Amino acid sequence: MDARLAPAQTASEEDIPAIANLLKEVFGPERAWDEELAWQYLQNPAGKAIYINAHNETGDLIAHYAVIPTFAFAEPKFSQIRTYLSLNTAVHPKAQGQGLFKRTAQAAYDHLTSLGPHVILGVANENSVHGFINSLGFHLLGQLKVEAHFPGGSPRPGAPRLLAPGPDGVRWRLSRPAGGYEVSAEGQMTCTRSFKGMPVHCILTAGGLDVSQVQAPAYGRLARLTRPAIYATYGPTTHFAWVVPESLRPSPFHLICRPSLEGPILPLLNHIQTRRFELFDFDVV
Repeated sequence: MDARLAPAQTASEEDIPAIANLLKEVFGPERAWDEELAWQYLQNPAGKAIYINAHNETGDLIAHYAVIPTFAFAEPKFSQIRTYLSLNTAVHPKAQGQGLFKRTAQAAYDHLTSLGPHVILGVANENSVHGFINSLGFHLLGQLKVEAHFPGGSPRPGAPRLLAPGPDGVRWRLSRPAGGYEVSAEGQMTCTRSFKGMPVHCILTAGGLDVSQVQAPAYGRLARLTRPAIYATYGPTTHFAWVVPESLRPSPFHLICRPSLEGPILPLLNHIQTRRFELFDFDVV
């Protein structure tokens, strides 16, 4: 099957149906991809998604790689660096084996490099992390911890956050279709999901964000006392929790980073390793 890569483009409403259909083919129809992509690609206050598409000889979409602009670094000396999150990558089953994952991703990176210095952050599972590291120039920063807190327990913020979303970013994050998020007065954000058939609270962020302008259901004390909570984070923590063994997790998550800077990258990599990066920052629930 021949493949033709289109030039990099900024997300448009007209592209959403074809991309959603491809993601359904690759990942399954369980998610409402049309609504999800409209939220991810078009409504993000940091900017619209940028992607590379590949088509076959009849014009059908067979591969897609997208990044979205994300929140700025919280540290002032890095805050002017443009930041992106590596998000959706998909190759149609009939087009696999042609190197389209690498070709579409590399084309996207070349385009971002032409726009100036930037950093691409990503969270890769065990199946994809080696491809990002060995083929696409990402640096492996480490594995995210998944902590379980018994009913009544709750993580403390720990290290300062890596990214600073601002009020618009918080509102957008909580407007995810069918997200069902709740917010505590301390800025902790949660949602209820099923884990091996048992309802648990997934904690998006341990707190430290301004939620005074956010309209969301309150996460009350009664809920905290009746259900266990799961919290995934990268970076130093200052609290005690039971770390969920890998055998009970769907797949380990790894934080990866691809800097394209004018100066040395080591100071930034060292900085990232001292900061907190949470579910809130990469949208897994």
